[in-house]
Amino acid sequence: MFDAVNLISLLSYSVYILWRAVREIKLNDKLKMLLLEILCLFGLAVSFFLSIGIANRFYKFNSGVNTEFIIISISVFSIVILIGYFISKYTNVNTQVYYNLSESSVTLTDELTITQKNYCIERFTNSMEKDRLFLDAKLTEEKLLKFTGMTVKCLDFFLMQHLELDFEDWVAKYRVNHALALLNSDNQDVKVEFLSNLSGFPSKTEFNKYFKLYTGFSASEYRSRKIIKS
Repeated sequence: MFDAVNLISLLSYSVYILWRAVREIKLNDKLKMLLLEILCLFGLAVSFFLSIGIANRFYKFNSGVNTEFIIISISVFSIVILIGYFISKYTNVNTQVYYNLSESSVTLTDELTITQKNYCIERFTNSMEKDRLFLDAKLTEEKLLKFTGMTVKCLDFFLMQHLELDFEDWVAKYRVNHALALLNSDNQDVKVEFLSNLSGFPSKTEFNKYFKLYTGFSASEYRSRKIIKS
C-alpha cells in the first residue's frame, strides 16, 4: 500500500510541476524549462518501472521483469537524460543571453544595470542589422525574444526608453530602409509592387503606410523622382 501511495504521489507531482511550468515560465527560461521536463520524465520513468515492480509483487503479474532490470533501467535513463540536458545547455547558441538578464536575476522591481542595458541594445540591434529579422513578415515580439533569448524587461527598455518607439514602428524602419536600398540600387528590374514582400512587410497596405510616413512619398513617387534627378 505504501509503495502504491509513493507511486501515485511521484506521478502526480511530476505532471503537476510540468503543467505549472508550461503556464508560468518565460520564453527566456528555456534551459529551466528543459530541466523541469527532464525531471518530470524521470519521475514518469521511475513511476512506470515501480508500477511493474508493484504489479509483480502484489498482483502476481508475470511481466518477466526482475528488480535488477528495473534498477538498471532507471539508472541508464537517468544518465541519458542528464547527458541530454548538458548537451542542450552547452550547445545552445543563445547560452550567452543568460548575461544576468534572466527573470531570476532581474525582478520586476529591479532596474537594469548599465552593462545590461548596453547588452540589450547590442543584441536587439544586431538582430536587425546582422540577422535581418525584419525580413520575416511574421515577426512578432515573442519570436524576437525567442531568437535573441532576451527578457521582456530588456525589450521594454530598448523600445520605450532607448528608442521611444513601439515594436511595429521599429521593425518598419528597417523594412523601409531595405526597400529604399532596393530602389536606389543599380538593379532597376525591381518592381515597386514587389517591394512589400522583398522588404518583409506583411501587406502592401502596411508597406505604403510606413514608406510614405518615413520618406514623404509613395514608392512609385520616390522612384519617379529618382529617375528625373538622374
